[in-house]
Amino acid sequence: MFGDSAAAGVGATHQHQALSGQLIQCLTPHHPVDWQLIAHSGLTTANALAFLQSQSPRPADVLVLSLGVNDVTSRISVKEWIFQYEKLLNFARQQLDVSHILATAVPPMHQFPALPQPLRWYLGQRAQHFNQTLAAHLHSANDGEFVSIAYQLTGQHMASDGFHPGPAIYQAWANTIAKRILTRLSK
Repeated sequence: MFGDSAAAGVGATHQHQALSGQLIQCLTPHHPVDWQLIAHSGLTTANALAFLQSQSPRPADVLVLSLGVNDVTSRISVKEWIFQYEKLLNFARQQLDVSHILATAVPPMHQFPALPQPLRWYLGQRAQHFNQTLAAHLHSANDGEFVSIAYQLTGQHMASDGFHPGPAIYQAWANTIAKRILTRLSK
């Protein structure tokens, strides 16, 4: 797993409540799991590749990506974002021998309790545009899959900062990703 603060588990008290911990709990009853979590708060897709390379990642069969929120809040264009995302995907394919990539959607930022209006609306619209573009980009990839998580970002499910997921959201996210991974492995 690789990504930003959500991949790092910000918003959960312990890693077993975060995305990686919950994903491992979902997968281990069905398949042996050897995993590596590389994440850093504040990562944008543009600086993600250099950070990943600096961490000596191991080869992997499956790569789960959580990136985009920091891009949405920046001034990067969607076109440049996809260009940077593709560079990251190519590195994963060529250098890490990744055979399946699960790129998770930018969350519905229009529901983030910490963001005031109209900023919340604006960033929500921008996140939706980023997601549509990424989904279309990955649609033709044999090894890539866009993963959207169905959940409501209510204050009770978010972290206390109103910006990061809480354990319930991480659990829904992990369940969705685990189903996709197990479906792919059963083929």
